Amino acid sequence: CTLVFLLTYFFGMASSIWWVILSLTWFLAAGLKWGNEAITKHSQYFHLAAWLFPTVQSVAVLLLSAVDGDPILGICYVGNLNPDHLKKFVLGPLFVYLVIGTTFLMAGFVSLFRIRSVIKQQGGVGAGVKA
Repeated sequence: CTLVFLLTYFFGMASSIWWVILSLTWFLAAGLKWGNEAITKHSQYFHLAAWLFPTVQSVAVLLLSAVDGDPILGICYVGNLNPDHLKKFVLGPLFVYLVIGTTFLMAGFVSLFRIRSVIKQQGGVGAGVKA
């Protein structure tokens, strides 16, 4: 049961954090004009965050004995029987990751639209083309 929990929970949370990191790096590249080398220089920190946060979360769930099994589906996860654990360990972190990632995406789009308007004002490439 613990192994099934770790495989589903740990890698599910890790994938959510990787999505946040993807949106962050896209914002840095598109919005702040960071180069590939500058982003690559921070890749070890991205890896550390992407694997450390799910590890801490998984250990916390295991230490609090918050893993429970669903006898019908045969899956062990958090919050099958306790809605408070579901909110604290699944929905809460996923909501935080969604908000952070979406914020980076929106900030990137705002930066791109600002750059586009500056290019239009300067009469750059595509200034007369309506998009």
